[in-house]
Amino acid sequence: MKNIIAIIAAVAITASVIAQTAQYTTQVNTVTNLIAAVSTNTVNAYAVAVTKNENVGIQVKTQLTAAGTTGAQFKFAKSTDGTTYETTPSIVLTVANAGTTSVSAVTNVTMDGVGWIRLASMGNGDDDGVLTNTTVIYSTKPSN
Repeated sequence: MKNIIAIIAAVAITASVIAQTAQYTTQVNTVTNLIAAVSTNTVNAYAVAVTKNENVGIQVKTQLTAAGTTGAQFKFAKSTDGTTYETTPSIVLTVANAGTTSVSAVTNVTMDGVGWIRLASMGNGDDDGVLTNTTVIYSTKPSN
């Protein structure tokens, strides 16, 4: 009888640990557009469905082709239906450039019931180099 109780307790503890383990999903999008010095490119692509997610982590990695430290801005738009997106994107992630060194920035966004997010525009504020080797990474964790 003691062995049966011990087995039941072990199964219950294992099930509890498994239920608490977060399952993260990551989606990587490489942006092929080069962004000229002091310019903004409208992208309106790379939609990511986050209908089952409360939060989304966003990381942008990029670099310049020449010296420069002026930041680059990446704007993300939300949508409730996956078709019609915000006219003025509400999420702005600024990456501090460091010349030709690869740089990155990360933010966490609470979705508040919104089901889709996409990169809407990329802006290069630096007047020395072209923005290149840009990657956008989305990481999601299902809501509890």
